[in-house]
Amino acid sequence: MDERKEEILTRTLELFSKRGIKSLNMTNISSLQHISKKTLYSFFKDKNDLVCSCMSYELARSSTEIEKITHKKLNAIDVSYQISQFVINQLTDMNPTLFIELEAFHPEALKLFKDHQQECIAVTIRGNIEKGINEELYRPGLNIEIVTGIYMTLMYNLISDRLMNNKKFSFSELYMEFFKYHIHGISSEKGQSYLKSKYDSE
Repeated sequence: MDERKEEILTRTLELFSKRGIKSLNMTNISSLQHISKKTLYSFFKDKNDLVCSCMSYELARSSTEIEKITHKKLNAIDVSYQISQFVINQLTDMNPTLFIELEAFHPEALKLFKDHQQECIAVTIRGNIEKGINEELYRPGLNIEIVTGIYMTLMYNLISDRLMNNKKFSFSELYMEFFKYHIHGISSEKGQSYLKSKYDSE
């Protein structure tokens, strides 16, 4: 990718994360980055194109980082934990209205996110469950497709505004409870013991 374009995408993602999407137009975005509108429009035909490009760029970066985690020499529970920490680090400071704004004004970008869930995240979760069963950390006989579907539904609801707008608990607290809820639900006695010894105090 063109280095200049990548820089614009990175900075725009930071702006969207802090301020939301709706409140920013192409003039604001160029001004806050100290670039001309002409420069911005040389890379993106309109705001929707910019939002979709930001989504694609961020999803590609996330996929790369998640792939790195899955290739580490870790057991299935540790892989799941590290992915959870990555998600927490990525989304803790995200504007809680982001998904509502995507749904209302940029459905193409939201579709990119949902497609990514199926093409990357669901595949990763499926693989993690298979790995955990082989390591005897997860229960044998799990219906992997059903468990993966439950995980994906809960995760989407958690990172969307439905739960991120919760004022009582931080996103980190919510997501760690989700991690432990998921692992407790699928782990064997061996997995339960490992989870309790390593993560239940977090």
